[in-house]
Amino acid sequence: MHRTLIILSLSGALAAQGRQAGTDMLQSSGPEPQGQLLADINLLGADYGDETAPIPNDALTRTLGGLHTRAYKAGLEFLVENAFSYNSIHNPAPGKPGTQLWYLLHAHANYRLIKSPRQEDTWLKLELSGSAALNGRTWRGGNMNDAIGLTGDTHTDIFGERIFFLPEIALLQSFNRGKSVLVAGVVNQTNYFDTNSYANSSFGQFCASPFVNNQTIPMADSNLGLVLQHQFHDQWYAMLGGSFTSCPQNASPLKRTDGKNFNLLAELGWVHDSGAVKLTPFVARINELPEDEEQKNLHTVAGIAINAEQQLGSSPWKVFCRAGWSDSTRDNACGAAVQWSGGFVCSQPLQHLGICPEGEANQFGMALAVTRPDDGSMAEGRPRNKKEVVMECHYNISVTPWFLIQPSLLWISNPAGRNDTGNASVFRVQTILTF
Repeated sequence: MHRTLIILSLSGALAAQGRQAGTDMLQSSGPEPQGQLLADINLLGADYGDETAPIPNDALTRTLGGLHTRAYKAGLEFLVENAFSYNSIHNPAPGKPGTQLWYLLHAHANYRLIKSPRQEDTWLKLELSGSAALNGRTWRGGNMNDAIGLTGDTHTDIFGERIFFLPEIALLQSFNRGKSVLVAGVVNQTNYFDTNSYANSSFGQFCASPFVNNQTIPMADSNLGLVLQHQFHDQWYAMLGGSFTSCPQNASPLKRTDGKNFNLLAELGWVHDSGAVKLTPFVARINELPEDEEQKNLHTVAGIAINAEQQLGSSPWKVFCRAGWSDSTRDNACGAAVQWSGGFVCSQPLQHLGICPEGEANQFGMALAVTRPDDGSMAEGRPRNKKEVVMECHYNISVTPWFLIQPSLLWISNPAGRNDTGNASVFRVQTILTF
């Protein structure tokens, strides 16, 4: 998880990634370069860290800041995020551990292959993600969400006991003085579509899937695809993208692409001085049968999603919401037929209450999501008329520009993947290191 339209300095160092296009940078004085909205979505920039952290200028911070600056001058942007996550689960599924320890990794790098004076540069984009269990009980328990049964994932960046993969290996080419962009290769669509400044990353923001992306949208990563972008106004852009969806993570898309499973996404975005609104229609062709069986009985899924964020004047309060609808009640790629989520973030709450000074990365966040799962996500015997409800709250405590502590609480009512309980909860503490 980028020089984005908003730099929150979460996890002490830009936890908002290229997949987190926001708004605050629009408030800078002076005219913006042409295509600035697209650059903020696609690239990371040279900025590093939260200079207002309690320990803002230690030796490691100075080293990392200088390294980012020198790399940027050489045409390289990078961000490496690490998290150690302690999770205490109330009411886990039978046979699953109630305490789990995980290591999470996300790294993103952009290297400029060709520099153009007309802002028509060529970039190579690379991304690495992964997770690993840190003790035997966690390893034997499998993916963390097996203990919860949530539609999607309890923690978006926990993929399995030891899984590391490349969600994106792509070329980016700008045209028309930066106002048009083509991204092609192995594409992570979540870097571009349905992004939100305040709810888009588990490294310093919300962790549960409904607060990272709307789960009605059948987005893919690790698959062959492309994205076309055009900024046609200082505050407006449009995107169109498509990707195959049959290749699983940590497999080769050159060998595992069947051509029968794919999606088409579009997005129209309006980014103004203190907020943004994005409309994302989608369609996908999905194979109903298991991977090893003959591929037939394909069906089409279509729908639409909306994503909005807003800073409330000059106050520390920011609000966000997402809503999505799919016309299919079965086999949606991310498990949701209908989903709504929304919440708020308050920056430096203790400082604004006059209790003590805080770094800009300190924030309190709370969010709520209501999901109607599709039939394939629900456990056998589970009542179909019950909605799945998820609530998450967190508090970020910055220590240095590269070190953040985040305690959080997640509560789930009617987890779709279980018929043995009506609720579950997770108390989580993450230590996040960003380089």
